[in-house]
Amino acid sequence: SETRFQNVLEYRFSKDGRWLVYSASSKDSSADGMFAVETASGTATPLLTGGGDYQQAAFDDAGRQVAFLSNRDADAAEQPAYRLYYRALEKGETRMLAQESSPGIPAGWWISEHQALYFSRDGKRLFFGTAPRPGAPDTSAAEIPEDEKVV
Repeated sequence: SETRFQNVLEYRFSKDGRWLVYSASSKDSSADGMFAVETASGTATPLLTGGGDYQQAAFDDAGRQVAFLSNRDADAAEQPAYRLYYRALEKGETRMLAQESSPGIPAGWWISEHQALYFSRDGKRLFFGTAPRPGAPDTSAAEIPEDEKVV
C-alpha cells in the first residue's frame, strides 16, 4: 500500500527502517512541524508543530531516539534562533534540550542550523553545532546615489 505525506521538506529513515521522521511546511504555517511515522502502521505522530522551520532530523544508531532543530518559538524574529529538540520515539514527549541561552553556549553564540546533528554510537550523547550569532544588518548605511547605481 502507499501512504503520502503532504508539504514534506526533509525526511530521514532510521537504520532499521522502523521509523520515518519528516519536516513539513505549508504556505499558511498550519501544517508546519516535525513528525514521526512508525513504518509498520503508517501513522504520523507530531513531534513538534507550529509556524516555523524544522530541520536536521537525526536518529541514534538503534533507531530509538530522534533529535532535530526548530525555530518555532522565534519564527517571526528578524534572525530566528533555533532550539535543539529530542524525543525517545517509543515513549515520552518531545523536550527542548538546548537553546541560545543554555549553559555551555557562550554569550553571543547560538545553535547553528548549518551543522548536522548526530548521536554517539552508544546513543548516550548528542552532538550539535554552535556559531557566533551574526550581527544585525546595518540599515544605517547611506543610500547609493542614483548616478552610482548599476542598472
